[in-house]
Amino acid sequence: MINFDRGATRHQRSPAEPPSSPWRTRFYAACTAVACVIGDYVTFAPGVMCNGNVHVQDHAYIGTGAVIKQGLPGAPLVIGRGAVVGMGAVVTKSVPPGVTVVGNPARVLER
Repeated sequence: MINFDRGATRHQRSPAEPPSSPWRTRFYAACTAVACVIGDYVTFAPGVMCNGNVHVQDHAYIGTGAVIKQGLPGAPLVIGRGAVVGMGAVVTKSVPPGVTVVGNPARVLER
């Protein structure tokens, strides 16, 4: 689990994370607000913007240029376990586990 403070661009290791764990999330996208919590094995493509009070659960994929808007106080915006956020998507609501969302605003991709 990775926690970010305002303006962080690199993660700060939690006490449970080993000092050199190559398979953990590496987060270099812009985190512009408080309370970004990123799970394990999450992939952030280049240019992702995470606007705070966001919880990204394990094994999620966030595509290039996606924007994750800020959650409400006391009710974070949650990207579910194994969810995929498409390139350039603008996420304004929580994403259920295991689904793919695309577009502006992000909607569930149906077959």
